[in-house]
Amino acid sequence: KKAEETASRAIALDPQLPEAVTSVGLFHLTFDWDWTAVGEALGKATRLAPRSAQVRLYYAFYLLAIGKTNDALQETKRAEDLEPFFQVAPVRVGEFYYFNHQYDLAIRQLRQTLEFDSTYRLAQASIAYAFAQAGKHDSAIVWASKATRGPPSYGVFTSALGTAYALAGRRSDALAVIDSFRRQAKQHDVIPLSYAMIYAALGDRDSAFLWLDRSYADRDWSLTWLRAEPVFDPLHSDPRWDALVRRMKFP
Repeated sequence: KKAEETASRAIALDPQLPEAVTSVGLFHLTFDWDWTAVGEALGKATRLAPRSAQVRLYYAFYLLAIGKTNDALQETKRAEDLEPFFQVAPVRVGEFYYFNHQYDLAIRQLRQTLEFDSTYRLAQASIAYAFAQAGKHDSAIVWASKATRGPPSYGVFTSALGTAYALAGRRSDALAVIDSFRRQAKQHDVIPLSYAMIYAALGDRDSAFLWLDRSYADRDWSLTWLRAEPVFDPLHSDPRWDALVRRMKFP
């Protein structure tokens, strides 16, 4: 409710202010999943601030959510072209190659990013996922292990390691990561999607859907790229998948 009021006040102050329009789009993107409203707001924001890489990236996530994965990838490339030194932009290009199942291109892009900053955890985790899906499990585990070094991250980076273990057939190691989440949850939050990713990679559908349902209940904005995440591809044939997609109100 507070987020909605903040977005409404921002747009009331100046409906042509890019930041205000963007805040409205982000509210709908992260809270009520009104995809028509998201598209209208973020589309308008790109017109008001055509040279803003950040706005382009937000719009890319909207396109990804509604299933326009290739258009979303092109938006991330525009963002990188606009602000090549905006650290997150080239990583998003790599991630969106990954979402397009273009793993070799994702790896190439993310390698280039890591050449500039080998300690960038988002890039480390992202390249780990790409390596894992490409079947290069040793490399996936190496990079995912690096991504876990640092302060707690709600399980976001550690889930890359658990997923890499699971896809490599190292079930006990993957389950050990899940056990670590349960211990961490006593001190700080671990987002449900972190559990769901690992369970899906392990082939444990029941547990994966249990945690996806919790992620839905928490209104985790990461669910916006639910349909594009390759780790969840094996779940698509399950009736519970279609039910979740309907609840998300994807077009």
